[in-house]
Amino acid sequence: MSLFLEYVKIKIKDFFSYRFTLFLFLLIDIIYIISLSVPFLIIYSATEGFPNWNIYELFFFTTTGIITSTLIFTFAIVIGLDITDKIKDGSFDLLLLKPVNIYYHMLIQSLDLRNFFPDFPLFLIILIILYPLVGILFSWINLFYFILIIFISCLIFIGFSGIFISFSFFVPHFDSFWDLFFSFREISRKPIDIYKNKFIVLFLTFVFPFALWNYYPASILMGKIDTSIVPSLVLMAIIFLAIGFFSLKYGLKHYKSANG
Repeated sequence: MSLFLEYVKIKIKDFFSYRFTLFLFLLIDIIYIISLSVPFLIIYSATEGFPNWNIYELFFFTTTGIITSTLIFTFAIVIGLDITDKIKDGSFDLLLLKPVNIYYHMLIQSLDLRNFFPDFPLFLIILIILYPLVGILFSWINLFYFILIIFISCLIFIGFSGIFISFSFFVPHFDSFWDLFFSFREISRKPIDIYKNKFIVLFLTFVFPFALWNYYPASILMGKIDTSIVPSLVLMAIIFLAIGFFSLKYGLKHYKSANG
């Protein structure tokens, strides 16, 4: 663990040493914030907006999703995509030659903190600014569940990454499935309680659980829903992590190198 933390520290130091890169990432984030804000402002100025959601709550919902997705992309999805590419182009073999634990080696070789800085701290500040505007009554319990669901979401998608990597050992060009996977993310960019079709709600909660990125943590913190679903989400995280780990272990066991 100390070696990993030292590695992360070096990555962070390298990133902040390039000030122009940092400025460029901040500029991209600002443009992204504007691109998200304008449609909401137009919708709420011309219509009543989404039922049971005012514009500040919708911004809070969206910002929560960005924070969660930043964590998930950094510690799950980007790693999964990078390893999938390594399997496809044959460079994955190099990870097997090093005298280091293979899971640890996959992590440090594919970890890219450019997906974390400056997005996470910037949007966390925005979330804190939005907090009083939304009018949330502070509750340590709700804050705990807010953080817990984001953590659960990260664990579930780490499990997904393990599953997808394991398929890549057996199916050429499996990386195209990632595109199909993320197409479902678009549906979850709106609060799922606006959908009358309960199948969509269940699908985005228990099958491809993108609603865990934004709807559930934000809604619990704002008091829109209760916490009765949390035990089910904890069980989901355990199941997805277990499936991800054992499928990855199986894939590694049966992996044939690029040289055959």
